[in-house]
Amino acid sequence: MIPVRTFSQSAGENVLSPAGGSDARASLRLGCCRESPWPTSTAGRGPLRPRRHLSHLSSRPGRSVGSGPQHTRECPGMHGGVMGKARPAKRGVAAVAVLLLAVTGCGSGGKSGGAGSAGQAQGVGRAGVLKIGTSNNMKPYAYEENGRLTGFEVDLISAAARKLKLAPQIVSLDFSALLPAVGNRQFDVAAAAIGITAPRKKMVDFSDGYLAGYFGVLTRPDSGITSSVASVKGKRIAVLQGSIEDANAATFLPGADIVRFPDDNSADLALKDNRVAGFFNDFEPNLGIVKKYADLHLKQPITLPATAFPAGWAVRKGNTELAGELNSALKQLVGDGTWLKLYKKYFPQDPVPTGSQLPPYTAKG
Repeated sequence: MIPVRTFSQSAGENVLSPAGGSDARASLRLGCCRESPWPTSTAGRGPLRPRRHLSHLSSRPGRSVGSGPQHTRECPGMHGGVMGKARPAKRGVAAVAVLLLAVTGCGSGGKSGGAGSAGQAQGVGRAGVLKIGTSNNMKPYAYEENGRLTGFEVDLISAAARKLKLAPQIVSLDFSALLPAVGNRQFDVAAAAIGITAPRKKMVDFSDGYLAGYFGVLTRPDSGITSSVASVKGKRIAVLQGSIEDANAATFLPGADIVRFPDDNSADLALKDNRVAGFFNDFEPNLGIVKKYADLHLKQPITLPATAFPAGWAVRKGNTELAGELNSALKQLVGDGTWLKLYKKYFPQDPVPTGSQLPPYTAKG
């Protein structure tokens, strides 16, 4: 095993410790959520960023366990790697860490004297603690800023943990390693805007959907496309080949002439050159195209909620106890306004969901 860097930021300092209890190892395009190479969906894209790449009020990241989530990152030499700034530990500390990890073990599912029936009743590996896997390069979902993990995912899952009277312990690692690590009991839950797809449901179980973004039709002001879906009839509309928009274009935009492109650049260039009237894409990435071609004054007159393609918290297959606990916490966070407050904080330009557009969401199929 390799030591990990634990951030104890109550005093604003980074302290390197063996972190024997942190067990660090290890995006959603909601098309909305980011899909990972493991496993891929038939659509080729994951939930809504649960958008381009388609993540409350808890203690803010940066405090030690007990008063706030503990944040741990892999060192660069670990399996999978992390796109962070962690530096290799000094040899003396590394030797101590390896020894401690060898003695204590690293799986969150391992039996320990402190776990007891309380942890088992909630479906966590260690009583009183929720071990969470996330990423650190998925802004605004989960990302590192000034040596701390932050983002919608970090704040929301931390708030959910506290609703369950559990201390959040957060580990960042490569997105593609999250679900295997959950299956191997290295931590209790993965929270990284992970789209709920049929292939993934064969590997892990999911909570109810907690984040479902929006699709948008990006167009020129003079295209004739209005806020009415009927206005796209007979018009050439670009989609990304294999995306959720592609698979569901006939349902969302009936009558449109769908034109498939291999990537964003090809599609937005076609829009720029007037070869298509609109680009049916995730809402958030479209905002970037608006900035890219500011002189065209592009707009999104049609926005559609993607509530059938949500992101969910991933737990070990068969861990119905924890999935149920997280579902209960999510309902509380929606009910007390925490979810909406965090949504507005991290997605200030997105349409604000109301009523039936609020979670929990049920994934299509």
